[in-house]
Amino acid sequence: MEFLNKIREFFHDVVIEFRKVSWPSRREVTGSTAVVIIVVLALAVFLFAVDQALSAIVYQLFRFVGRS
Repeated sequence: MEFLNKIREFFHDVVIEFRKVSWPSRREVTGSTAVVIIVVLALAVFLFAVDQALSAIVYQLFRFVGRS
């Protein structure tokens, strides 16, 4: 019985804490999501460009070393 009372008290405390939470509005969530998507896409494009540049440099280096 002690165990059930502790579980009940735990969930009661959880409900009390959830009432204290400041939940974001739909507009805030939408804005944050848009920022995250834009940053992820920008980072993906940047990493793609860096990867392509480094691949070209390594390719040219192997061509140069292969001639010697």
